[in-house]
Amino acid sequence: MAFCPYCSGEMGTFSGINAAHFDHIYPVSKGGLGTVENTVFICSDCKTKKSDMTLNAFIIKYSLDKDAIFQYLYLLRKDF
Repeated sequence: MAFCPYCSGEMGTFSGINAAHFDHIYPVSKGGLGTVENTVFICSDCKTKKSDMTLNAFIIKYSLDKDAIFQYLYLLRKDF
């Protein structure tokens, strides 16, 4: 079972309703790159809420655990 790196909720499958979504940690619309280090799979709820927000803006708006998110992304070798 996979968990969302942003909310720690169950991510679901990779197809169908409530499927995991591909996210640019730093949005391309704000200058982010389409690299492996800048992408991660997240749950459909977080994808809907985050849209094209930066990760920091998303964390602040939804009062998420910044330290836990950063630690998880670090373990995934993501650049954020």
